[in-house]
Amino acid sequence: MKDKIMMVIAKNETKYSDLGVYINKVKYDFYISIGVPLFKNININPEEIGYKIFIAALYNSGVKLSIIKEVFGHDGRTVKKWSEALLTFNVEKIVKAFTGKKLNKLIIPEVIRYAQLRYKDRATLGRSYRKKIIEGIEEVFQVRVSGSQLSKIFQLGEDISQSDCNDLNNKKL
Repeated sequence: MKDKIMMVIAKNETKYSDLGVYINKVKYDFYISIGVPLFKNININPEEIGYKIFIAALYNSGVKLSIIKEVFGHDGRTVKKWSEALLTFNVEKIVKAFTGKKLNKLIIPEVIRYAQLRYKDRATLGRSYRKKIIEGIEEVFQVRVSGSQLSKIFQLGEDISQSDCNDLNNKKL
């Protein structure tokens, strides 16, 4: 077992704690210890979100960027982007930093009710009422609605169910 587990970051290489990181070459996991006891076990797959959060947390805990680059092979800008996102506690920024994608906001009953109310008042909006309703939804709820989704919303009755929202969110109409 001794040959299968290897130290990756020694406790004296961290700035603020006695954090140690070990790699298990058989299971492909990282073992994180603070002091003597095992603190956390993380999968070694660089595509896993837990792995990325672990790298960002290492940097935020004071491990030098040069050590992280040498041991894990990540670009310094990427590590900084992950660590900064982690410190914001902003879900959208975290999702964008760790996945490279924007958080896909969903159509919720409030969006549907807003669109239906604006549709009832469409005479005051003019000929481009659909465009104005879509822009209003995006401004108020930060949700992008397609024209076909908007048509479906207009067809829904007064009683809006969660399944109506799920249908609108799951299908690209």
